[in-house]
Amino acid sequence: MKRHILIWIGCIVLMMAFAACATQNKEAKKREANAYRRVGEAHLQQGNLPAAMKEFKKAEAKNPDDHLLQNDLGLVYARLEKFDEAIVHYKKALDLSPNYGPAMNSLGNAYAGKEDWDQAIFYYNKVTKDVLYATPHIAYSNLGNAYYYKGDLERSEKYYREALEIRPDFINALSGLSQTYIAMGRIPEAVVKLEKAVRKAPDSAALHFQLGRAYQLALEFEKPIVLTSRSFGWLRILRWPTRPKRRVGRSWLYFRVGFYAPLLKRMASCYQKKSMDLKPIPVRYKKNANLAREKPNDRIRIFLGAIFWVAT
Repeated sequence: MKRHILIWIGCIVLMMAFAACATQNKEAKKREANAYRRVGEAHLQQGNLPAAMKEFKKAEAKNPDDHLLQNDLGLVYARLEKFDEAIVHYKKALDLSPNYGPAMNSLGNAYAGKEDWDQAIFYYNKVTKDVLYATPHIAYSNLGNAYYYKGDLERSEKYYREALEIRPDFINALSGLSQTYIAMGRIPEAVVKLEKAVRKAPDSAALHFQLGRAYQLALEFEKPIVLTSRSFGWLRILRWPTRPKRRVGRSWLYFRVGFYAPLLKRMASCYQKKSMDLKPIPVRYKKNANLAREKPNDRIRIFLGAIFWVAT
């Protein structure tokens, strides 16, 4: 009898020892996975996507049930514009942590990248209802962007305004609301928002380009256009010249705007390729905006400006 008792005690001790070893091994793998993930996040912040992906895959091999890691993998795939793969990892992150707001917002961004606006709006709305989400103004701005591309400009304006109520200097919302105003034909209001955005981010080439376009639509050619050297990297400060004791007429500004506009447009598009800031106006609303195509084209401006400048 005593012998059987000793055997049972020995088995229990062995089982406890194995369990302790397994727990320690699991914890060690989690620590290694977290270390790989943090290195990958550093590479992701630096824009080194291949290195980030390599570290994240190492972490996934050690601990695939980390919602933070699955979200990071989704971010890399989204940067590579592989939105289907990104969606898979974002959904894994939400399966592991259903209330993880960043993954939900990123999932909406992935659907927006696929131009599936209804799904994007569905997930953005879920984020806005999460009281624990630290940056709700981003979700509201994303909703404004989605409704803009759906052509629902009234709702787009509504959500951009809600984003600005939470954070009045949020550049994405200021820029997005200005583009909504342009599509609605409310050019002066667009100019006000873009001027505020440029004051907050003076080195953004895209914002300078948008403001110049808004001035053009508003026929405010007397406004100075200032581009800092940091806007394009190699371009020095450029101003439309004004001479003392001599009025610079609209003709000179037509000439200068007409000459530089194509160059500035190409430079801005190269500086921020596929930027969400450079939004096309929905086709159905183009007739409501005071578009540049309704005015003389750039070559005519150059010709008229040169003639009138010589005459003055």
